[in-house]
Amino acid sequence: MNTLDIQDLSYQYQPGQPVLKALDLQMKPSGILGLLGINGAGKSTLIGLLTGQLKKQSGDLTVLGLDYATHRTDILRQIALVPQGYAFYPTLTVLENLQFFADLRADLGERTQRVEDAIAFCQLEAHRQQTADRLSGGLKRRLNLAIGLVNRPKLLFLDEPTVGIDPISRDFILKAIRQLRDQGVAIVYTSHHMQEIELLCDQVALLHQGEVRFQGELDAWRRESGVKLEVEIDQDWSNLNHLPAFDDFCQQNGFIVDGNKVSGRLPSDTDLALIDRQVMAFLNHLPGAKLQRLSMQPLDMETLFFESVQPDVLAALKHASQSDVTLEDVSHV
Repeated sequence: MNTLDIQDLSYQYQPGQPVLKALDLQMKPSGILGLLGINGAGKSTLIGLLTGQLKKQSGDLTVLGLDYATHRTDILRQIALVPQGYAFYPTLTVLENLQFFADLRADLGERTQRVEDAIAFCQLEAHRQQTADRLSGGLKRRLNLAIGLVNRPKLLFLDEPTVGIDPISRDFILKAIRQLRDQGVAIVYTSHHMQEIELLCDQVALLHQGEVRFQGELDAWRRESGVKLEVEIDQDWSNLNHLPAFDDFCQQNGFIVDGNKVSGRLPSDTDLALIDRQVMAFLNHLPGAKLQRLSMQPLDMETLFFESVQPDVLAALKHASQSDVTLEDVSHV
């Protein structure tokens, strides 16, 4: 059974302006799903549907194998949302906040133990009697997480949980998330920090303009995108103009020659050792030339994301420059 199963899901706030468009998405039974997309891609709407804050209009949606139409209470008992904004009462202490949210699920029992477990997991013991408004930014994020954990969810939604905190607090939150994953909690993780997605997620889903542009394992996305090649020497590659084989090599592989640099993209199944030997062979035809850099690497997460959305964003920017469309409108492409 998948943690999430979405088929042909559409949603609109105004007639004729769909925010989600016949969306299909699956999440495996465990692990961390990274939900990616620029502002306005449809992430918040999708999270609203998955957490029962919005009612689906068309399509099929199950959470932990259950449908909100028939098992809403059962679903809500097993999930929790940690929003980007602070979700606690600032004038209550850490302990009082957790007791309050634990009381909302009195049916779970073990209220005191659940509160103590959440405090211990988020290492808030020394701050239990401190009011939330007096906590540092990092401790507020820990309290936000603790509130999400106090009812022991099977599925946890985390929306930008590290926004606005220092590196030490961020490291604590990321380690806590990995620990939750290892304990069997399924997690849907949204973030604009691509490094966090690479560190945490074994599955990714890219939303853009209300559609899923990619879903699957991060390694599969990298394989689909190929390998980036960059070669830099200490003289101009144009000195090889007398060698037709070099031009053929670049044209066949789609490489771009720019001064002392050669760059391009190779399919993932390319024999990289062969490419390396060919580059070095051409270099030997340049008397005295020295290799300064030779890199053949899979694309990083930021490049994958940018390349997936860049054409539409650039088109929207061009349209904005030719009309009365504002940059705020463009950010919702």
